[in-house]
Amino acid sequence: MRSGNPYVIFVSKAALFLVLMFATDRVAGLVLQRYFLKMNAGTAAATTYALDKANEDLIVFGSSRALHHYVPSILRDSLGMTAYNAGRDGMTMLYSYAVFKSMLKRYTPRAVVLDVYMDFDSYREVNDRMSALSPHYDRHPEIRPIVNLRGPYERIKAFSKLYDYNSLLFTIVANNLVHRTDPNKDGYTPLNSNTPPAWSDFGFPDNKVDSMKTRYFEEFLAETRKANVEVFVVVSPFYGRWKIPLEGLQWAKRYCNENGFFFRDYSQSPYYLSHREWFSDNSHLNDTGARIFTRMLCSDIKEDLAQRYIVSQQATIPGSNAKHTD
Repeated sequence: MRSGNPYVIFVSKAALFLVLMFATDRVAGLVLQRYFLKMNAGTAAATTYALDKANEDLIVFGSSRALHHYVPSILRDSLGMTAYNAGRDGMTMLYSYAVFKSMLKRYTPRAVVLDVYMDFDSYREVNDRMSALSPHYDRHPEIRPIVNLRGPYERIKAFSKLYDYNSLLFTIVANNLVHRTDPNKDGYTPLNSNTPPAWSDFGFPDNKVDSMKTRYFEEFLAETRKANVEVFVVVSPFYGRWKIPLEGLQWAKRYCNENGFFFRDYSQSPYYLSHREWFSDNSHLNDTGARIFTRMLCSDIKEDLAQRYIVSQQATIPGSNAKHTD
């Protein structure tokens, strides 16, 4: 009895193995995705909500300083708009742009607050943090250009459905077994500290403007203008002084002023610098400080909107700028 060709047998087994691996990857990936999307607590669930479900009038974007500094209930009561805080720890311009771009495909908010963190973001966000968006790679094409910045092989890795969840297995299992409920339904996470921070003089060795930061900042603002969304660019308070002016922040201010965007920098405001009891640490307000800051920001926003309304009304009145003589 003759045995089969060893080469054909090897190829057949290898093909069968690859088919089984592909099927396992697809089935396991779909199961993990199903339970990942069912999570209703934690940072991953907050990202899912922002991408898939958020429909509030006003959305807050930014890093942990956005997450801990803007109280949606105060924004709602003061500005008359429902609000959701989509800030996330460690995420700044790139994450904000990707989430906002995805949102716009599904619905258009009336306004956004964009909290910029010093020089907005760093390349570390690409390399270390964009994995937070990987589980949404298939379902949200808008985020792919951002996730692909991680490296030339990201598109290839995305063929694996398990790859998206390779660091989330424990989180997915734990959230679905315990059925946690997030106490912060509006996204805001308060910080509470009984020990005010010591004074600090901030120094930033990488104090420069780079093309990636400016590109996505400009594109974010361009998307708001294209979609007719009011945007309020804000630098929220710090407790401490800059040793040297931040070049990126100065660039952002110039860009907003030159292009007619709302920009307010509270980072060195003497009012907040004189109240260290409002801070949880040098970079973050505590809950008391966040509530005070949100109310004051709302006052500034309303003043700006009122002034723009007056100017627009005057512009529609014939001869409104003419000088009257007796």
